[in-house]
Amino acid sequence: MQKMFFMIVAIIEAVFSAIVLIMLILNSPFLGLFTDYAIPICAFFSVAAGFLLIKKYGIFNSLFGKCFSFLTTGLTLWCLGELLWPIYSRVLNVEMLFPSLMDFLWMGGYIFIGIGVYIIFTIFKPNLILKHLTQFLIIFLTLMVILAIIFLTPIIYKASFLEQVIYCYYLTADIIILSLLIVVYRIFKEGEISKAWLILVLGIMVIFLADIFFNLATSIKSEFYLSLGDLIYINGYSLTALGLIKHSMKL
Repeated sequence: MQKMFFMIVAIIEAVFSAIVLIMLILNSPFLGLFTDYAIPICAFFSVAAGFLLIKKYGIFNSLFGKCFSFLTTGLTLWCLGELLWPIYSRVLNVEMLFPSLMDFLWMGGYIFIGIGVYIIFTIFKPNLILKHLTQFLIIFLTLMVILAIIFLTPIIYKASFLEQVIYCYYLTADIIILSLLIVVYRIFKEGEISKAWLILVLGIMVIFLADIFFNLATSIKSEFYLSLGDLIYINGYSLTALGLIKHSMKL
């Protein structure tokens, strides 16, 4: 079942990406309509994959169960945010405000995902496994990127103070979660589930890149950057789902 689910997600990711690229090249007026529905579908895959792992580990029955329960809760909030977007903009034809209800769902999702990743991070006591130099570099680079985000956001994104705070929140949360996941991957590097963690890291990394384009698009009102961000979101959610499915296949 997991192998079939993995193949279905991989094929749909490839098909959706190809369609978006073709529509971008042709400058199709239906591109926004397609991506508004394609992104929630890919986000749902990550939620379904998370529930597969919860079913295997149990809810809070183990540290891994706690980890994937929090991860799946966060991904569910993200999925609800992605689902509400086309409902508001396409079905109800309501002009999107910023920040919106979707922003609060996405922001809340980061908290649960961060807790889930932190739980798995603390299980293996990375300070006893990783070399001190490696720990220092990861912490140093993470802090440098966060400071760069805080410094550059007001320069790059021309928006109100509240909007800039939310932009910073998204990007900073991405960096912190990504840094923790990279450490987790290094711990599992030689294990059987190392590929699963690597795919998951790539998924979060791609979502981080998509957040950059989304923030830029909403700041300068660019349809091109918004469409490019949507393409990246499709791949980010799909990779996250593939990483979680790969993990369940190794159990």
